[in-house]
Amino acid sequence: MEIILSVNNLEVVYGGIKALQGISFVVNRGEIVTLIGANGAGKSSTLRAISGVVPAGAGSIIFKQKEITNLPSHLIARGGLSHVPEGRGVFTKLSVEENLIAGSYLRQDKPQIAKDMNNVYEMFPQLGERKKQLGGSLSGGEQQMLAIGRAIMSGAEMLLLDEPSMGLAPLIVQEIFGIIKRINSTGKTVLLVEQNANQALKVANRAYILETGRIIMAGNAVEMIDNPEIKRAYLGGH
Repeated sequence: MEIILSVNNLEVVYGGIKALQGISFVVNRGEIVTLIGANGAGKSSTLRAISGVVPAGAGSIIFKQKEITNLPSHLIARGGLSHVPEGRGVFTKLSVEENLIAGSYLRQDKPQIAKDMNNVYEMFPQLGERKKQLGGSLSGGEQQMLAIGRAIMSGAEMLLLDEPSMGLAPLIVQEIFGIIKRINSTGKTVLLVEQNANQALKVANRAYILETGRIIMAGNAVEMIDNPEIKRAYLGGH
């Protein structure tokens, strides 16, 4: 299998506190890999360091065999990596269509941009129906769809999704995870950070469990769902 992302001994420090204590993991092309763990485990810090939002204090990040450690965010995005942050971050004063067009600002390939726009509307019919509506007037679920749609418009080969189900009703959560599977089936690689460990393990190929900035377990997602220790700690099982 081809490794698309390799994180090696990554450390992130906030004000003298190590949020990440030298973690290492890989993501293979075409996989969905999930990072799970409690609040404050370092999941979001991992994504932010990969996408250049926060600096790596030590270690290296290799994407498509090129080192991207501490490169500016826009260069990392241009290289094919798109980060959908926690809280969605849609442009509230722009229309749905303008938000999607903004996602493609680093691209020149107009025919493919138009094709991707059609694909987004096909994948998210609600966005197609609301293309002239302002981003800020959408429901939480629709804003999450718009944020993911905007990432697709960047032409990225790999998506970093941070807590896509946060604050959404259970039915919408199901829909979002179905969409993540569908995006993955088009050939895009996904690194997913998610507090809803149960749902994340159902869609992922592999998982890494973080605890206080360290990876404490890694393995096949299906096997993790059946692991009694993980059930107890993360899945609300007994």
